[in-house]
Amino acid sequence: MDSLHDQRTAMKCALVAEALRRFGEIRLRVTGISMLPSLWPGDILLVRRCRPAELQPGHIVQYVRDGLLIAHRLDAVCGSHWLARGDRNAYGDPPIFEEQVLGRVVSVERHGHPIDPSLNPVMRLAAWFLRRSDLLARILLRLRMAFAQ
Repeated sequence: MDSLHDQRTAMKCALVAEALRRFGEIRLRVTGISMLPSLWPGDILLVRRCRPAELQPGHIVQYVRDGLLIAHRLDAVCGSHWLARGDRNAYGDPPIFEEQVLGRVVSVERHGHPIDPSLNPVMRLAAWFLRRSDLLARILLRLRMAFAQ
């Protein structure tokens, strides 16, 4: 990556962190696909600052790693750190530490309507298939784009 892109990304992370510190919550647009099928590109997340003790497995947490904003689901609380993974990702993230956590996703909006991003049995099955097939993920994204227009 070029340094201008790195600087812009670092500035975005700093702005999000500052907004959460000052106002307690922020709205962010999903851009990646690591949380399919729970979160889709274009979804709006309401992220609220929280105390570390409030975080529990199943929560979607917004954190910073290597200058990037990441929203992934917590798998486990392990004393001084947390383990998380994108619903579509086959492997978990490296441990997350308190200083990386910005807040917890408390609501998700898709096309102006609230959605439930929890992993019910149908979503777990869909995530299982999406973990194993990049082709399936690309097809779903293209279908979604085609029908959204």
